[in-house]
Amino acid sequence: MFQTIGQKMMLPILMPAFEKILNFLINNDMNKTVTLGFTTNLTVYPKKIIELLKQFKYLHVGLSIETLDKLNDFIRWPSQIDNVKNNLDNFVELSKQKGWVVSIRTTPTLLSVGRMLPLYEYALEKNIGIEACDFLYEPDYLKINLLPKDLRMPIVQDIENFLQNNNYQPQEKVLNVRNPSTVKDYVYQDLISYKNYLLNEPHDSTNEKKFINFVKKIENNRKQKITDYMPEYEKFFRNIGY
Repeated sequence: MFQTIGQKMMLPILMPAFEKILNFLINNDMNKTVTLGFTTNLTVYPKKIIELLKQFKYLHVGLSIETLDKLNDFIRWPSQIDNVKNNLDNFVELSKQKGWVVSIRTTPTLLSVGRMLPLYEYALEKNIGIEACDFLYEPDYLKINLLPKDLRMPIVQDIENFLQNNNYQPQEKVLNVRNPSTVKDYVYQDLISYKNYLLNEPHDSTNEKKFINFVKKIENNRKQKITDYMPEYEKFFRNIGY
């Protein structure tokens, strides 16, 4: 049996329900046979839940994060990056100790694609998978191809330098991100797929106005400024109507 629990179950308001599920499985001696999967956005590391999870033999732990810097706070508001990174390390360390399957889950957008490389470096350092949710197509105003070529090329260059510095040699395509023996090849291959997308996907400016409207709505609601998190894109944002 495999049961997946979404990251909303790790929100404080829903934790009692998650705790109830875990206790039910434990009380019915299912914690040694059932394979349980859950995803967390890393805003919490609930000790009571963690102690229950430790009693499970088979867990798939998804760690949902977009960047390792403060931009993650804008994208994943109201998260705080220092707390998120601390919880990330704690979940990775615990998963390694227990022999659970653990992977980073991210959805690169035009906001985060320029800051995603450190996530891949982290995954390689920890020898864990990274599951990017394919290329984003919805919402269309956050698609990576809204970025013009001049903003894409520095990202491509950083990826190419990283691959060269790590002496990566292309391998046969890896399909199973959760296979420990091939996880590093999968991480490299996923990174290369984004490099190729940045190089080859035509620029599409159709949704620039929708993107700016989306950003301004967030700023008004949260009292944040996107340029505080992404100063390197300020000229681009202003050129498209910010």
